[in-house]
Amino acid sequence: MQIRFIFVMSLSLAVLMAPAGFSQGYPSVSQVEMQLQSVAAAFPSICEFVDLTARYGTPPTWNGHHIFAVRISDNPTVDEDEPSLLMVSAHHGNEIGTPVIALDAIDRLTQGYGIDPQVTPLVDAYEIWIIPVCNPDGYEIGTRRNANPNGTVDLNRNYPFLWGSPCNTGIKGPFAGSEPETQTIMALSLDQSFTKVQDYHSSGRETLYGYRQACQNHQLVNYLQDEAIALSCACGYGGDNRGPSSNGEHYHWQLGQFSNYAFLTETHSTQSPSYSSAVAEAATVWPGTLWMMERPIPVWGRVTEAATGAPLQAQISYLENPFTLGEQNNSEHRFGRYHAFLPAGNHTIRFECPGYVSQDHMVTVVSGASIQLDVGMVPGGDFAMQLSTTGGGVCDLHLALLNVPPTTTQGYTVFSFDTSMAVGAGPVFGLAPDAFTLQGLSTPAAPGNIFHWQPFVPGLFPEVAFDLPPGTLSAFAGLSGDGRGLALDAFWTPTFTDVIRITF
Repeated sequence: MQIRFIFVMSLSLAVLMAPAGFSQGYPSVSQVEMQLQSVAAAFPSICEFVDLTARYGTPPTWNGHHIFAVRISDNPTVDEDEPSLLMVSAHHGNEIGTPVIALDAIDRLTQGYGIDPQVTPLVDAYEIWIIPVCNPDGYEIGTRRNANPNGTVDLNRNYPFLWGSPCNTGIKGPFAGSEPETQTIMALSLDQSFTKVQDYHSSGRETLYGYRQACQNHQLVNYLQDEAIALSCACGYGGDNRGPSSNGEHYHWQLGQFSNYAFLTETHSTQSPSYSSAVAEAATVWPGTLWMMERPIPVWGRVTEAATGAPLQAQISYLENPFTLGEQNNSEHRFGRYHAFLPAGNHTIRFECPGYVSQDHMVTVVSGASIQLDVGMVPGGDFAMQLSTTGGGVCDLHLALLNVPPTTTQGYTVFSFDTSMAVGAGPVFGLAPDAFTLQGLSTPAAPGNIFHWQPFVPGLFPEVAFDLPPGTLSAFAGLSGDGRGLALDAFWTPTFTDVIRITF
């Protein structure tokens, strides 16, 4: 590891030669590419060099450049079931200090892996994509906008979400997503569905959040501001923050398209610092990168088909904080993984997928904590149980029965805290019975009784969900249990839901 460290550092010093018009020390576009290739070659087990333009078949820039990135992960050539981070610099080509921040982060992540106890678990846990120069044409000639011969475009006003807003006050291009650079970043993002996004600009030393408030507000604008303040503090900027000066920005599109954890940080006090000052600034903001990755995802999990475990792309919405501007949140296509960035408090999350029964799940978000909520979707028309708890000792419960067969005359929900057998393999209705199972089966039928219920009584279970608030089931904290629904018709013919296992 020490030999690789010396090689990369000496190589970095060799290629940091200033292109025309830049302060001494800054790398050219081609030298940035060389550095990315060299780091990937030095650390092949955790770093992959990626030509994004070639990978996604997007057009080269107007001056013929490709856009390059590295992916840093413990298995960098494979898409893993992990959260992901995108770091982007130099949407504006004249903000020359920002690529130094990206290159510095690459060096710290690769050289620190296996050595730094803070870096190593993050590389193991995340898929990290870093793009040092998003606007190579502008960076090469020292201009804010790109090199479109029909009229240069501000790339950070060209993204589709809120592109047509009256608060998009920049040189935004002939149509939304018109520019090759924008198209490349969008192609990568649509493929990877990033969990967290940090977009570096200069100058100002502050973190931007939400949309341009003069025209539109994000439904969780106060939460986003609180997070921006914390990120600004972690970057060494004392909590300074503000809303953006325009709409149509990259991080707006990320928020609107993926409902992810996306911010823009303005770095330094000038757009063209000396190289040594840019290096110092990179060291200042590095703790912000670590903080962002370590920040817990409030709610996450996987949406799958209940019977097969196949991933599903479900639409996810927040009933107490509905989207108002066309935002989206969808589980991603490879693993069904999703995220929900929500403030502390009680929330109802709705999962919808064509051909499947929609589900509503109540969660209690705790500041600084993470809830895993996996959702198994049932095809429309199938008798199904929703059984979930926040977990982690919160001790709440959500129980609902979906699509109760119309011929049902009575039904049971049976439970067992004996989880010694595989899910569904027990001898009594697929459960390994215990005293709790027998107690439920011996309960007389009554309207609204969750153990032995009578159907189709308005306002009572199973017509409505049964929810217990946090702390109610504190006696069961840490225990796992299995549950199953059973519907009987007049001839005692049974219909079952799948068995579901939860941990309180």
